[in-house]
Amino acid sequence: MKRLACAVLGLLIAVACGSSPSSTFVDPNATTDGGIDDGGSSGSFPTADSSQPPAPKPATDVQAVVTSDNAFSFGYGDGTSIATFIRGEGSDGDAIFNCPVGFGPTAYLVPAAQAPTGAYLYIIAWADEQVTQGTLAQFKRVGADAVYSGDAKWQVCAVGTPFDSHGTGPDQGTVGAGIASCNMAAAGATYSKGWVSTSGAITPGALGKLAIGEANDDAGGLFPIVCQKDDAGTQGIDAVAKWMWFDPQDNGSPFSGNAGNRTKTYLIFRLPADALPPSPVK
Repeated sequence: MKRLACAVLGLLIAVACGSSPSSTFVDPNATTDGGIDDGGSSGSFPTADSSQPPAPKPATDVQAVVTSDNAFSFGYGDGTSIATFIRGEGSDGDAIFNCPVGFGPTAYLVPAAQAPTGAYLYIIAWADEQVTQGTLAQFKRVGADAVYSGDAKWQVCAVGTPFDSHGTGPDQGTVGAGIASCNMAAAGATYSKGWVSTSGAITPGALGKLAIGEANDDAGGLFPIVCQKDDAGTQGIDAVAKWMWFDPQDNGSPFSGNAGNRTKTYLIFRLPADALPPSPVK
């Protein structure tokens, strides 16, 4: 999929791309002296205290690979806003599905400091009004197991405002307003009236559910197989990842036929950073 200049390939850190000055999580590369705060360690070893629980293992960076039929943007922040926003661009056909990574699926690296307890990782997706629509992704901390699209830990809110499938979609301010509206439940302007999961409403009274489709392993399926690893050895999206989208529960397929924007895009998908397994202790 073609992306704007701020979308990054492989493990290139994206924190400088579109980051809001009101970022909830401090950019570790933006200290006043150009260094990273080491927490003021004196270098001495503390005295062991068996009465205290062990300190939690520090989080590691998050590797993400995403594609969407037809378009998406990527970002991360907390439950109320996106602190870092990487705006996308719509595509058709090969530029959604095919290798290399960066042409089809796009890879991002979220620094550990931007994905602590309480953080959320976001995909903002929209589509045209014909053929198919869906989002495919995998997220994992460096050295740990992945969480794939299709996992029950994902949440989605259907804002219901359509965008040109070949355009750059909603900007950061528009998405921020959408998240605020999702969090307002019935008082908000979203179609789904809040967040839903595979089992239905997370926000009380929310409409619809998160739809889970086929895995990325069947060339004869509704979707072509998305690049799993390119010729350079860059990781794409694994075969076990499943397509996901919003189901308005109108008796139609969530993944095919979107005439009149019946699946209520644009959609805001999010995954709690807490859902990502930690790296194993070495």
